[in-house]
Parts: sequence; C-alpha cells; structure tokens
Amino acid sequence: MRAHLTPSILATRDRTGGRIHLNPAVVSASGGSAPALPTAAELNPLFGSPSGPKMAVSNNPEILWGEGVLYTNAARNPGLRAAPTELAEVMLYFHHINQRLPLGLEAPGSVLGDVFLPVNVSVLLTNPTKLPIQVDVSGAAFAQNDVDGLALGKSPDFLVTKAWASGNLRSLALRIDPGKSALVTTLAVSGNREVDGLFKIKGSGNFNIYVVAHAKPGIDEAVKQMKTDARGDIRSPGPGKFGRTAGVYSNSTWSGRADLSIAAVGKRYSFAVNSAPNQGSPPFAGVAVLGDSAQAAVGMYGAVYDLDLCLTNESPAERKVRVSFASIGAGNPSRFWDGIGLVDGQPATIQHTPQKRSTVLKTLTLSPQSDMPFRFKAQVPGLASIPQAFSIETIA
Repeated sequence: MRAHLTPSILATRDRTGGRIHLNPAVVSASGGSAPALPTAAELNPLFGSPSGPKMAVSNNPEILWGEGVLYTNAARNPGLRAAPTELAEVMLYFHHINQRLPLGLEAPGSVLGDVFLPVNVSVLLTNPTKLPIQVDVSGAAFAQNDVDGLALGKSPDFLVTKAWASGNLRSLALRIDPGKSALVTTLAVSGNREVDGLFKIKGSGNFNIYVVAHAKPGIDEAVKQMKTDARGDIRSPGPGKFGRTAGVYSNSTWSGRADLSIAAVGKRYSFAVNSAPNQGSPPFAGVAVLGDSAQAAVGMYGAVYDLDLCLTNESPAERKVRVSFASIGAGNPSRFWDGIGLVDGQPATIQHTPQKRSTVLKTLTLSPQSDMPFRFKAQVPGLASIPQAFSIETIA
C-alpha cells in the first residue's frame, strides 16, 4: 500500500487516511549541479516501515582479539554470551576486524607493541533438531586479504554491496544431519584487516548460526572454538541504547511506497534515512539481542532501504526534478558511505567522504500534469557513518 505524502505545516507523521503530512518544502540553496546538503530542520520522517526477514548481526565485538565465538543464536552454557532464539529464515550480516593477540596479551597497546596474528573467520550452521534439514544459502563475503585494501570502491564492504546489487551471489544447498555442522564460508584474515559478509539463509527446519574466529584453518578447528567466546573490543550501548549490534533484529529491510506531488521550482522535500529515532527514522527492534549490544538497531550495516515513489507534476508546465542522496553526519571519517545501490533497477555507485557528501541519483523531466515512477534501493555498507538523507528537488 502506498502512502500519500501531503504538504502540510505539520512536522509529524499523520497516517490518518493513509496520508503522511510533510514539512513545508524548503528553498534549495543548491544552485548549479551540486545539491546542497539538507539541514536537520527540513528533514521529514522516512515513509514506510520495516519489512523482510529477520536480521542476525555479528558486529560486537567489531574488533576481535582472540579465538572463539563472535556470535551465535544457539543456547549456550552459563557464563557465555548468549541470546538464544529459533531461526528457520534469516539474513546474516557480519563485519569484523582482526587484531588477534599473542597468548598472554589481554588487549592491544602493551609494551610489546601491537603484533596482530592471522586468523580465520568462519560461518557455520548446526542442526539442533532431531531430523535432517535442508538449508539454502545465498550471499557474498570478502576478506581484506583478497581485495585491494580499504580504498573507496575496493573494500570488502563495497564489494558485498556490489555483489548483492548485481545478483552475483554464491549459492549453497546444504543438508545437515541432527547434531552436525556445515560450513557456509571461511575467510583468512591477516592482522589488522577486516571481513564483511551478507547471506540469506533459509532452512526446512530450525538451524543455529555460529560466527567463529579460529587460528588454524578447517571446519574441525572452527568447531573446536564453538564452546568459548572470542575476546574482543565489545562496545556496550550508550544512554540512548543504540550502538554496536549483535543478535537478531526484527527485519532486514526498510520498505517505503509513496505518492508525492513535487515541490515548486527551487524547493525540495528531504527525508531522514539511516538515522536515529529523534531524526525521524524508527529503529529495527531487537528480537534476541546480546545484553552488551544495541537492543534496537539504527544505521544497521547490511540493512536495505527500498524506496518506491510515484512523483506527480500538478503544474501545467514541464518540470525538471533532481533526486539525490546525501550523508549529513558530523566528524571526519574516511568515508560516510561507499557502496553500490540500484536506481530504477540500474547499478549506481554512491561514495561519500568529508569532501564529497552527496550523490545525484537521477534527474527526471516530468510532463505537465503527469506522473513518473522512481525507485531507489541500497544496502547500508560496512563502515558507513550515519545519518543520511534522501531529497527530491524541483530545479526547473
């Protein structure tokens, strides 16, 4: 069902009658070919709602210091990190940086210096039921060892978004007997390098996921480490309860369908994307989340935003509209966003740095009193820095 986006002096969403009231269109300061960044004051809450399968996330600890389990949904012995839940279908996202330490060192920064040892990061599935299960897996994962560093357009994070946008995914059909394990992927990672991956997993019965760090290669070595927790840099959420994610969250996609009458020439509407609740974007609720991790997910790596608009030109004159996507966060990170999205089904590279924070997705020409569809779909890449904004600007 589409929402109808209606200009209004109201600054909050009103779903009465399927309509969502917007802030008044603002005068754009863009000029020329470069869109000006939206301000926080002009942002509208993003239309739509969470959808799609649940999302299991392994990102806390983001930095691992030793061997063991980084994330699992399985029930475990007392004293181990656990948030057990049954899974038969899920999206799995994982992102980790290897800083495995020599035995005897508890954390980086010792007098011996930061000597990080290589490690393997593996994803395994186990069958906790009493009958064999069939599990279908599709997705992509990359280690920094296998790519050209972390430069824009070359990192594991970027390549995972590219694989999903192009449909160039690895597929597996696994039969897992009761009490047994099967390997989804294993990645060799040198010191101070990262891994990033996103998989869709669907079983004929319930399965457990294990994301495991192990020094020696091989599934048997990974299985040996499934009874201990990996040491690492665990970041507990702050007062707002948002932060690093580890656990299962309600959904993996934000889907928005809306009709929008375009603004007058020189004005635009902007929407908050991938942002905190006070900036207009509700979170993905936690379902079974580790107690030391974010209980609801905001700006969740691996999540997809799928925005489908019908733009209407009510004017008797032709209008030109520019649709753009911008990163509006603070700070000076190496990147705000680096990934491949889809604009009307076609791949589009989106790369934002402190020096270049916005991307024109498409410029559209609308005939007098006509409609035109527009669709934007993008996965939040690893290392992204929130928040973002989506704007529709009438430029002529």
